[in-house]
Amino acid sequence: MGAVGEIIAKYVSSLDLASIPAEVIEKTKMCLLDTLSVAVAGSQSKEARIVQSVVSRLGGAPEATVINSETRLPAPNAALINATMAHSLELDDTDRYTYYHPGAPIIMAALAVAEARGCSGKRLLEGILAGYEVSIRIAEAVNPAHRWRGFHTTGTVGTFGAGIACAKILGLEPPKIVSTLGISGTQAAGLFEFLQDGSMTKRFHPGKSAWNGIMAAYLAEAGFTGPATILEGENGFLRATSDGADISRLADGLGEAFRIMRVGIKRHAACRYCHTSIDAALEIKDTYNPYIKDIEKIEVYVSKLCARQTGKADASTLLAAQLSTPYSVALALAKGEAGIDAFLSGLSDPEVISLMQKVEVREHGEFGETGRQALVRVRTRGRGCLEKRVDLAKGEPENPLTPMEFKEKIRGLCSSILGEEKTGALLSFISGIEREESLGRLFSLLKN
Repeated sequence: MGAVGEIIAKYVSSLDLASIPAEVIEKTKMCLLDTLSVAVAGSQSKEARIVQSVVSRLGGAPEATVINSETRLPAPNAALINATMAHSLELDDTDRYTYYHPGAPIIMAALAVAEARGCSGKRLLEGILAGYEVSIRIAEAVNPAHRWRGFHTTGTVGTFGAGIACAKILGLEPPKIVSTLGISGTQAAGLFEFLQDGSMTKRFHPGKSAWNGIMAAYLAEAGFTGPATILEGENGFLRATSDGADISRLADGLGEAFRIMRVGIKRHAACRYCHTSIDAALEIKDTYNPYIKDIEKIEVYVSKLCARQTGKADASTLLAAQLSTPYSVALALAKGEAGIDAFLSGLSDPEVISLMQKVEVREHGEFGETGRQALVRVRTRGRGCLEKRVDLAKGEPENPLTPMEFKEKIRGLCSSILGEEKTGALLSFISGIEREESLGRLFSLLKN
């Protein structure tokens, strides 16, 4: 057994919700509800529908529910579809320190296996929490070099998170949890090349992570072995995918300092790197309400990574727009909102597209290589320069959504699809899910 793998496996095996602080349990339920609501709305996306149509043709045992449908498929296949849904709106949760969206791969893999094996709400939450705690630390160990080398953390590290969540739900003993890590790591993949043309692969990455993680746990359960040193080994994940990875991060504070507590909840349907710029633009609009026709130029100052990842003025596809600071800022100034409906309608709005061309994104040394801050300057005729700086996006733990804002997000995403009654029931069920011996009611609420 590898030393790091053994530490992780012992932690996962012994994790018990009874000894977890109440605020951590509440945050785990919040992430679960948030991810589910994004998946419900994301079930309507083009990417999710394509994946569902292809994967459904594969057939197999009806083990797990495909969200917003009557379809049930083998757990890995249902999770692949559902996790694609959960990432298809750019509204799923994020860890700003590691460029990682843990909810989509971890929660959708955990839900599928929980349904297939008939586990309790308590065990589901334990699996989800284990997946977050282990995988966020792996993401810390390899980043930022992992991102600079072109890897999409949600696709790579998400596989470990999904595998660990499922291993916990299945009740695997430590040696088999170590093998789950090994089998997960050898499948971990996902590249950022979608930035070049706004193509669909970004949405697919957490879907494949969920599928890979379930298969890793299932194979380990059956006696299939994976390399015990998959993380720290000479040919392991850290050395293969990062320059100067920090192995100490893998078990730092494990079981004591809960990484899930720093996960952010999104309110805008855009890349998280766009959010501080959007927030700044919205504050300028709320405070000054400049006439769009009077805007001559917009300057946005951000970090090196933000400028390179989101600096293009591109609305050729929805994903391209969601990864574009110029589009996001133009949308916020023109429409005063940045939800998924606004992002979609803005693609054909001449005012938004014209304003986008006036936005210049510039690297700002003060914000470092990977900082999240944004300084927005709107230069106008007659009213001079309107300026706002935002250091932390709304929805981060230090700047959280209010309980009302969070419920409004959930209802806004779910009500038009599930209906008001089912949406209310979903909120109620998740609030007390740790006391539920069966999850059957949850899956019935998620069906069409």
